[in-house]
Amino acid sequence: MHSTDNIKTTPGSGQGDPCRFLAEIACPHLQPVNLEECGTCQMLGGVSDPALLHTALKGCFRTIREQEQVIGREQETFAHDFSDISRMVDHLCKGDPAIRIASNSNITVVNRLAEMLNHLAASMQEMIDDSHEMAIGLCEHYDTLNRLASGDFKARASVDSPNELIAKLGMLINRESETMLSTIAELQKTDEELKTAYQQLQDIIEFLPDATFIIDSEKRIIAWNKALEEMTGFAKEAMTGKGDHEYSIPFYGVRRWALVDFIDDFNDGISEHYHLIEKKGDMLLAEKYIHNFRDDRGIHLWITASPLFDRNGNRIGAIESIRDITSFKLAEEQKASLELQLIQAQKMEAIGQLAGGIAHDFNNILTAIIGYGHLLQNKSREDQVAHRYVSQILVASEKASRLTRDLLTFSRKQVMNLTPINLNEAISSIGDMLSRLIGDDIELNIELQDEPISVLVDVGQIQQVVMNLVTNARDAMPEGGTISIATFTRQPELEPARQPPAISGRYAVISVSDNGLGMDQKTSEKIFEPFFTTKETGKGTGLGLSIVYGIVTQHNGFIEVQSSMGQGTTVRAHLPLVNNPSDKSKSEILACIPFDQGGTETILLAEDNTAAREVFKDILEGAGYKVLCAVDGNDAVEAFKLNADRIRMVVLDVVMPKKNGSQVLKELKAMRPGVKHLFLSGNIADIIHDKEELEADLHFLPKPVLPNALLSKVREILDETVLHPAVI
Repeated sequence: MHSTDNIKTTPGSGQGDPCRFLAEIACPHLQPVNLEECGTCQMLGGVSDPALLHTALKGCFRTIREQEQVIGREQETFAHDFSDISRMVDHLCKGDPAIRIASNSNITVVNRLAEMLNHLAASMQEMIDDSHEMAIGLCEHYDTLNRLASGDFKARASVDSPNELIAKLGMLINRESETMLSTIAELQKTDEELKTAYQQLQDIIEFLPDATFIIDSEKRIIAWNKALEEMTGFAKEAMTGKGDHEYSIPFYGVRRWALVDFIDDFNDGISEHYHLIEKKGDMLLAEKYIHNFRDDRGIHLWITASPLFDRNGNRIGAIESIRDITSFKLAEEQKASLELQLIQAQKMEAIGQLAGGIAHDFNNILTAIIGYGHLLQNKSREDQVAHRYVSQILVASEKASRLTRDLLTFSRKQVMNLTPINLNEAISSIGDMLSRLIGDDIELNIELQDEPISVLVDVGQIQQVVMNLVTNARDAMPEGGTISIATFTRQPELEPARQPPAISGRYAVISVSDNGLGMDQKTSEKIFEPFFTTKETGKGTGLGLSIVYGIVTQHNGFIEVQSSMGQGTTVRAHLPLVNNPSDKSKSEILACIPFDQGGTETILLAEDNTAAREVFKDILEGAGYKVLCAVDGNDAVEAFKLNADRIRMVVLDVVMPKKNGSQVLKELKAMRPGVKHLFLSGNIADIIHDKEELEADLHFLPKPVLPNALLSKVREILDETVLHPAVI
């Protein structure tokens, strides 16, 4: 055995520390894992003693066996630990992180692996715990979102979750729900405002007096107001939503373009549907007449169409308004008719003023001619030639007098002696005259109502109306034909374009019809104008129908004309009926009154026209009267003052210099109340002008005055006859 002092070696190299296998030289620093190096140990190789070598080998073997046992035990421990590790891995793979394994193994790597698996299990457990919390949080958040989506805007998400992500998600949901709630509140407010504005717009559309409808960009009806319902009879519910030009059906009965359809396509085709078309920017205006709108009546429409845009200028639809202007059109026609009547009245007034001025002077001249003519005629009865000459002068004078009366008649300034008569008798009495008037190539039919027709008229003027109408009918039939005269009574029906009758109630009608040439509407509107004629120059004065118009109008009547080209003409003159007519005419009554043509009384004659004054003086003096003459109003008053005790009557011209007739009479009545008087005038306007200043016992004769008429009237007044003709 070697002493430790003699052997200094290192394990595995024979160098360094002594080998521990030798009892004598233990090697305590040699690790068991290094035993495989003992065979190469220089120390072992240096042992020569077999016993010592044997001992060393036994020790080595023993060490090896021990090492094997240790390794076996370590393998068992490792197998056990690996089984635990494998079982834990299996649990972890199955998602069960609850298992744990001990980390107190003798094997370091096993302990490290156990620690790793335990850490992994803990991490998995933490993750699973977090996932569970997240799942619960997500379910809660989903429920909150679902409640919000269902309209429960008060729902809120939980924000106290231990999971940070879930907590932040809850805060986000709550923040967004608050924002959404605010947005919804704003939208609800805007929606209410839009609903209010829409309702206001609907109310405005409904309130519009014009029939109005609105279409959208697809030309579907979205508004149809009440005025349009009333106009067309089509309800809003039935029309809303309709398209394909159905908005035209209520007006035209078919689908066709309306005015709104021409907004984007303004072309010449629009004139086929509308007239009086006007375009102002995007707006269209037009007029339309529909002949058989509803109840087969005609209707005039004024239509306006305009596009509708949104705030960005995009076209979103169009609006069309329709106004019924039928009444306006009728009013325009009536206005035009009234304007024509006004022009007619102005013409007649102008001619009347001219006629009045002419009549005053001309009738004074005729008074002298007719007066002296009659005086001369009475003195020339034995001289037949002279008598015939004078008669022709008187005939011509009468024609001139009639012409003056005609001028005054159509200007409504002629005196009318109104008498209640039977209209049928007045027409029958001139039947023969009418037959001679029309000639042999024209047939005259007179059909008078069986019952008497009582009217208050100037019979001479009414007969003149009939003669003028018959003459006009005759001239309308140059190749012959038939003229029909009829009388009847009726209650006039007021037509929209005609003025109402001056007097309400029933009217007598004189109807004169012919089957001659007829007239167009333009001509028929002018036939009553003064001097209007369709005859050749020199063959008509144009006064015939003007005189008819003046006479009928002056009798508070009116005239209707019905005519068409080639179909003849019918003229109906309407005269107011009267009740309880007198059984006798005025002429018959006056004819029964006895009077003496002359007398011996003193008469004051005031006349500014020398010729008229002289003829009146000669007529009165020729009948035995004493005549005092005055040349003006002042002269008449002075003459009456000087001779008041012997003057029994005054004959006064209405128009005189210095003082007119009415002023003179007032002064004379102041001196002698009840003084008898007679007014003379060549113009009815003179007496009408002063009528308000005169009393009810007015006596009047129109110039020219026939001698017998003057003498009869003077005698009547002097004899205080109470029956006087009505004077207008």
